[in-house]
Amino acid sequence: MRTKLLFTLLFLGFSICCFAQKRTITGIVYDEDKNVLADANVLVKNSKKGTITNEKGQFTIDVEAKEILKISYLGFETKEVIVSKEKEVSIILKDNFEALDTTVVIAQGYNRTVSCGYGCRVIYVNETYIPAEPKLFPNPSANGMFQLQLNESYEKVVTEVYNMNGQLVQSNTHSKLSKIPQIDLSKQPKGMYLIRIVADGLPLETKKAMRL
Repeated sequence: MRTKLLFTLLFLGFSICCFAQKRTITGIVYDEDKNVLADANVLVKNSKKGTITNEKGQFTIDVEAKEILKISYLGFETKEVIVSKEKEVSIILKDNFEALDTTVVIAQGYNRTVSCGYGCRVIYVNETYIPAEPKLFPNPSANGMFQLQLNESYEKVVTEVYNMNGQLVQSNTHSKLSKIPQIDLSKQPKGMYLIRIVADGLPLETKKAMRL
């Protein structure tokens, strides 16, 4: 009888201990201006468990005591949070937009073909040609509507919009357009976007757009 009672007590103690260690945590991810970050990655470090934030920047995840949450978002510094007794957390990520700055490729010779990757532009040193920098306004935009001001006329301009996870969410081609094409992000979640612009086959400076 004593053996059975002792086993029962040990089993209950073990169950209570495990139950106390495991918990469900909810949280919201913001930037430094208190804008929510949708589609931010929330991972349990050194595991395969993870989730992403919804359009309101919210997430829910099951964790154990002393596990570490790793929160990341393109253009922001990754942050690690040690799980404690809190059931609700607010996480603020610091921007790191310098890492997204345009890459410059220098080509020796005007007629040479140069492979130029995402978000870069080409400078020719023999016959220097640098496209005039495009402008985006209003930025931030409360309704998601942006005007792209080009300082030169082009036959064909392609705009590609990426969210901060690097996913292409919109692509538009403008032919024989005026200098102010419109970019409509009104149906996209609030947050930061990258707009890649290719004018007559030449990549211009990638712009950052904030949808409030």
